[in-house]
Amino acid sequence: MKQAKAQAKAQAKAQAKAQAKAQAKAQAKAQAKAQAKAQAKAQAKAQAKAQAKAQAKAQAKAQAKAQAKAQAKAQAKAQAKAQAKAQAKAQAKAQAKAQAKAQAKAQAKAQAKAQAKAQAKAQAKAQAKAQAKAQAKAQAKAQAKAQAKAQAKAQAKAQAKAQAKAQTKAQAKAQAKAQTKPSQANQTKPNQAKPSQAKPSQAKPSQAKPSQAAKPSQAKPSQAKLSQAKQRQTTPSQAKPSQTKPSQAKPTQQQWKAE
Repeated sequence: MKQAKAQAKAQAKAQAKAQAKAQAKAQAKAQAKAQAKAQAKAQAKAQAKAQAKAQAKAQAKAQAKAQAKAQAKAQAKAQAKAQAKAQAKAQAKAQAKAQAKAQAKAQAKAQAKAQAKAQAKAQAKAQAKAQAKAQAKAQAKAQAKAQAKAQAKAQAKAQAKAQAKAQTKAQAKAQAKAQTKPSQANQTKPNQAKPSQAKPSQAKPSQAKPSQAAKPSQAKPSQAKLSQAKQRQTTPSQAKPSQTKPSQAKPTQQQWKAE
């Protein structure tokens, strides 16, 4: 009985040991499983968290990069637009300035050309007027000189002709008187010596001009012949050069006719 009790105790002990062992094993297994599950869950959670964080970081980085790129692109576009606008404005300003300068130069050139043309025209007109005036003056002077010369020549010719005619008549009268009787010559002397025959009123003012007066060389031969023909009958008043004029020779012709 003791053996059986001991066996039963041993069996119970062994059974309890086996059960405890089995329970410990099962518990350890469950714990291990729970731990593995918890660990897997924690790992999954950590991985998810890390992945989400990495994704967020990557997205933020990509977004920042995209924004920077967009901003750089917009800024470059704005700068290019501003530069193009400034360049177009500068070119328009330079073109307007060059065009205004060219127009001012062309206007100044045209104005200078017009002024030079007007001055040349006015100068030519003034020169032509001055030349015409000088030519007209010279022609008038030449005509007046030629006319005066022609008149003087004609007057001298007419005076010389009249003097020659008067001298011829006076010479013929003197010769006729020389042939007549002394009584008749004595009677004619007082008439020839009268102051009334030699009055200045008988001589015309035009004949007393220096241009119309006979030269002394023209009057000398006639006076010499006359003095030779009538040395006794000629008085000092008849021997004067003033008696050789046509106006003073007329009274002698009347006296000769009367005689």
